[in-house]
Amino acid sequence: MVNGIILAGGNSTRMGTDKSLLLLAGKTLTEWTYKAIAPVISRCIIVSNNPENTIPNCETIPDIVKGIGPIGGIYSGLKHSNSEHNLVVSCDTPFLETIVLKRLWAEHISGSLVVSANSGQTQPLIGYYSRNLLEKIERKISDKNYKLFDLINKEHAKIVNFDSQTPYTFMNMNTPEDFALAIEIEKRLHKTG
Repeated sequence: MVNGIILAGGNSTRMGTDKSLLLLAGKTLTEWTYKAIAPVISRCIIVSNNPENTIPNCETIPDIVKGIGPIGGIYSGLKHSNSEHNLVVSCDTPFLETIVLKRLWAEHISGSLVVSANSGQTQPLIGYYSRNLLEKIERKISDKNYKLFDLINKEHAKIVNFDSQTPYTFMNMNTPEDFALAIEIEKRLHKTG
């Protein structure tokens, strides 16, 4: 059993609004993420401090520790999870493909940490995080070390590179300009798809 944890609780300061609720082709970014992860998970958890961030088949929970970035969302999701195996994905990668998540799972070993990379750039917010990382993450939070890359390096995470994927598969949206580009990409994909 795999739990899906959608991280949708960021401050979205560069976007200027809660990006998880932005509409792309009539669906929120959270819904786009759920569409990609649904085929590979048995339960969905959305970590968001916005009670409006709800979609069918998913449970929305707030951050346990607020204002510490993605590690706080991962911690909250893992704490709420009832499975050792957890797929963690941020809500701002609308063109993420399920095939990527299936390949990541194939590289996964029980109790491990597996994250993706594209063109050599590690993507820590697309990966499988074992629930037995909870104590280590709690220690990091207690030490006020919120850097995900420190966790990834210390745990000797397996990094799976996806150079063969389309350039927008790992597109991460942080600014209004990114969102405008995503709208154009979605229009092109819809026209050709």
